Amino acid sequence: MNLEEFLGRLQGVRGSQGHFYARCPAHGDRHASLSVRSGEEGRILVKCHAQCSPQQIVAALGLTMADLYASPVTLVRPEQIWPYRDCSGQVQLEKRRYPGKEFRWFRQGPDGSWRNGRGGLVPALFNVDETREVREVYWVEGEKDVTTLLSLGLVAVSAPDGANGRLAAEQLTPLRGKSMVILPDNDGPGHAHAAAVAAALQGIAQGVKVLDLTRVDPDLPEKGDITDLVERRGGEVLARVKTLAAETPLWSPPQTTDAPQLVFYDSVEFREPEFLVEPYLPLGKLTILQADSGVGKTALACKIAACVSRGMPMQDTPCAQGKVLILSVEDDPETLRGRIEASGGDLTQCAFLDNAHELTFESPQIEKAVKAHEVKLVIFDPLQAFLGSGIDMHRANQTRPIMAHLAAMAKRTGCAVLIISHMSKGSLGGKAIYRALGSVDIPAASRSVLYVERNPEDEDQCVMLQTKSSNAKTGRTILYRIGHRGGVTWEGYSSLTYQDVQMQAERRRKGVAYEEDPLVQVICMAHQDNPLDVFLSWEQLSAYANRALGYFPCRSGKEWHARLQALQTELMKKSRIRLEFGKMVSKEHMELGEKVPGSLLQTRGVRILPWQPQTAFQTRISG
Repeated sequence: MNLEEFLGRLQGVRGSQGHFYARCPAHGDRHASLSVRSGEEGRILVKCHAQCSPQQIVAALGLTMADLYASPVTLVRPEQIWPYRDCSGQVQLEKRRYPGKEFRWFRQGPDGSWRNGRGGLVPALFNVDETREVREVYWVEGEKDVTTLLSLGLVAVSAPDGANGRLAAEQLTPLRGKSMVILPDNDGPGHAHAAAVAAALQGIAQGVKVLDLTRVDPDLPEKGDITDLVERRGGEVLARVKTLAAETPLWSPPQTTDAPQLVFYDSVEFREPEFLVEPYLPLGKLTILQADSGVGKTALACKIAACVSRGMPMQDTPCAQGKVLILSVEDDPETLRGRIEASGGDLTQCAFLDNAHELTFESPQIEKAVKAHEVKLVIFDPLQAFLGSGIDMHRANQTRPIMAHLAAMAKRTGCAVLIISHMSKGSLGGKAIYRALGSVDIPAASRSVLYVERNPEDEDQCVMLQTKSSNAKTGRTILYRIGHRGGVTWEGYSSLTYQDVQMQAERRRKGVAYEEDPLVQVICMAHQDNPLDVFLSWEQLSAYANRALGYFPCRSGKEWHARLQALQTELMKKSRIRLEFGKMVSKEHMELGEKVPGSLLQTRGVRILPWQPQTAFQTRISG
């Protein structure tokens, strides 16, 4: 049995590139606990993460352990062997045809033996080594047709995978400067292949012609090719093909004359943005909830679901009431129920789909469920589980259409979509959108991005910050705490910014205290030397830091600015120091006066000042 046949017996299969997950048939699996991949010599490797043995797994499928091994191959002599050579004439690969029109590729190993498969090699065009000394080359669909034309004294090539294969630029390079004549098979795929090859040869070949073989023989049957033509009419075909090639004009790409229709904005009706929770969750739009692992993203999502289920406010922000659909492949329904219940949610308004492991963002069942039950909020956890097999989440050209499809679904149904996403390891001070896991197009497609982190000032407390808000003013930072059974309670608002949280969290991860932070030490020493007010350019600050620390903690003014900006709140709270970023006219530039352009009279840096917190006071008015 091969891997494809084995996977066909399983349910909830997802994955790609030889590694798959599915529901284990040996126990009541609902969470794709079974890992399946191919091993050496075609062996199928299985592992259940719920500790079912391979023997139990195959028995549940009505199989034996012997079925996990590839079926023995019966030796069959190939009917035809075509050697594929590179431009120098060196054999790269062999393509062999077996009974039943089965084709297999073989490569030569270091020991000279032939091994099954291409081994990652990109085959050259068949017979390309014979094109070096000729100016006119014919292009046909297969090796058989190349051989036919060779018997007529014509040099021809064909693509290694026929009409259905893709061509790489390196395969076409040997045809540079040649006059190409394409002889398509007499069917739709043949003509489509000819057009694709002609387009690919533009800018490479000196000229390209595409011949219609029915002009040589009007009775050529459908799917007929040059070999069929020679078999029907013999050697006279050569003269007719050459005459037809001389009469046929050079191929050129089809020209489109219709100009695209423009749509002007005055025809678009403006609609005020609507929110489930303003400004955090816009209706009909996508929202990303991102955080590092273990911070409590899912617990917060369950609290949001609880608020929506009862129409309870998020902190003191009003929340519309509605049904919630949770699609999760990370937590089982029992765990999610406990979190929603502990957060005060109405379980009769929160639902899930049993087959979440089989769904993607493009699955039509999701939209049908949202419309049928008038769902107000859909939660996906996590993002990468719903992109679909074979999708590389780091490639924008693959993720962009998927996110566009999901956004269109949200717009059609009017529901809010909340997608839980992990974070990548980003640089300190970088924007949250660039720390999102996968392509930046994923958060870019969202109208709201929420970021969760532990409160650096209270390890048991979490902060939720809105780092992107396209439809309203950015929301305030909300504090919350995760309690018994994963229930969440709101604990007010905070002035913490994303930069504050990142700087302090990074310092905590490194085990560095506030007073030991090199930047804190430099700013505090500069303030002690100039307690009233001092402006230091980035160059002056670097020199000051080098004298104080013996090294440069920042490599550029841009890095100084980003890291000090992240320190601002802490410096005010803990050291009573305020920073102002900007430009200052230096003494050297003041002496130059009007001898240099005005833009050069200023230097960038930071102003260091004392800061005192505002205190409340009363004024008594006596009459």
